[in-house]
Amino acid sequence: MKFLLLVATVVVVVMLFRSLRRKKEAEIDEAESYDWTLDDLGPGGVISILGTDYLVEQRSLYAAGDAEWHEVKLVGDESEVWWLTWESGDDDELSLTQEIEFHAVEVTPKELEELADEGVGEVEYDSETYHLDEAAEADYFEGGSDDGRRQYYWDFVDEHGVKTLGIVLWESRSYDAYAGSNLPAGQVDILRPNDEDDDDD
Repeated sequence: MKFLLLVATVVVVVMLFRSLRRKKEAEIDEAESYDWTLDDLGPGGVISILGTDYLVEQRSLYAAGDAEWHEVKLVGDESEVWWLTWESGDDDELSLTQEIEFHAVEVTPKELEELADEGVGEVEYDSETYHLDEAAEADYFEGGSDDGRRQYYWDFVDEHGVKTLGIVLWESRSYDAYAGSNLPAGQVDILRPNDEDDDDD
């Protein structure tokens, strides 16, 4: 009788252990199977690009007609600032840029107007030639603001379609410029989407 009771106890313990192990494995699988997307990114998020981690400081939106594209301001370990941009519904190709001096681009405001009118042309920056890819107007909603700021922008790419150059003209008649490159989404890992998903919560 004692032997049967011992066997029954062992069976119950083994079954309980297996049940707990399956539950734990299911929790791990569920956690690992959840894939965040760029649409989940917001302030407080952390992403890794080619092994370097960046904090998401701000998220903004651009709108032009039916088209929208998103931008997050990233800050690195040494306080360097980058901008990651992607189009709505197409997060396979991203653009990563840093702000540069507008005067470092070999182009004048008058030449930019001509480029916009003609729809083709090129500029020089850092001893490289960039070809006009697009010139158009858009509204910029900074940090999720409801009040958009109108801008005219010129997007350029190098002959390989990898390096990018962007120039922005604001209604105040001031210019901003950005240089960087296109990169596939596979080079970006979302470590934490936003501050709402902080481990301390």
